[in-house]
Amino acid sequence: MGWGVPDLNKGMYGPGQLLGKFDYNMNLAPLDVWTNDISEVALKQREREDLEWMAKTKNGTDASTGGSYELGNDFVVVDGDSDATNHVISEDDAQKWRSAYFLKRAQAIQNKIDNNLYQGSLVKRGSGMLIMTGNNTYSGGTTVEDGALYGFSESFGSGNVNVNGGVFGVLSSFNDNFTQKGQLNSLVGIARAPIQKANIVVNNGGTYAIVADQDVQVGNLTFNPGSLVTVTSLTNDAFEKAYDGIDQVGTVTADKIEGFNQNAVVTPDYALVDHKVTLEGNTLTGILTKSDKTLADYALTSNGVAVANALMADSNLLGGLADSTKSEARKTIAS
Repeated sequence: MGWGVPDLNKGMYGPGQLLGKFDYNMNLAPLDVWTNDISEVALKQREREDLEWMAKTKNGTDASTGGSYELGNDFVVVDGDSDATNHVISEDDAQKWRSAYFLKRAQAIQNKIDNNLYQGSLVKRGSGMLIMTGNNTYSGGTTVEDGALYGFSESFGSGNVNVNGGVFGVLSSFNDNFTQKGQLNSLVGIARAPIQKANIVVNNGGTYAIVADQDVQVGNLTFNPGSLVTVTSLTNDAFEKAYDGIDQVGTVTADKIEGFNQNAVVTPDYALVDHKVTLEGNTLTGILTKSDKTLADYALTSNGVAVANALMADSNLLGGLADSTKSEARKTIAS
């Protein structure tokens, strides 16, 4: 709000700017939703100022551009000793101090240039889920290390999204009950002006999630060796419908898709639904369908079969297990 006072009314919807690398660890928060439009305006203003200073000072080597020196000989300091002017320094010393400062500032600016620190970037860590729905313009890229990150195609700025771990997915719409924004829709495909689309690189150990009932558009989508792909939903509804025999379909249409057939592995093995991912042209299609398995197929004992049948008879309990993996189903019955 000015003068360093935070605007909590806006801040509750996430950051408004990234002032460099923003490393966000969600180990203690299961869910966060950012609906603000995130820029790097202040960072770019500082970059312009610093580059102008570098040009003016010849990369910090011309201390004379700092102007004349005020050495303090126009005033006296009464500090208890007999010399009221011993604070006055020589112009030679002043020049040395300014030259040393100019050099240090130039080195700091050059370090920012060399390491792309004039770009806002986001690193997502921790087990929680972050959802981003703003029309964001930061340029330093987004990295997913853990947990889950979902958002609109325009929510990740102009840099690449690197999925090194955890799960990443693109949404076309989101019902924001977390910050009470209600139903939100991506601008890609409906805005009059061109909108930046996410460019995504899925690396070894990272998972790209096709979200059922969502048809999205992205820029370039690259699958590197060891990458994973899955079909999922932000709620259990899609899995319950699939189990009831209603196929759930999601699509991702990209400007270019590379490495899918060679590198991507479909994961995980769901217990009660089957899922398939196919590539046709530049569109990935993910489908959740009813499996021919029941919970009883994952029981190891007759008592386990009885427990599984009891769970299958309770719609609430079954709904909670609709998206479970085969391993999770076995553990649930055994427990």
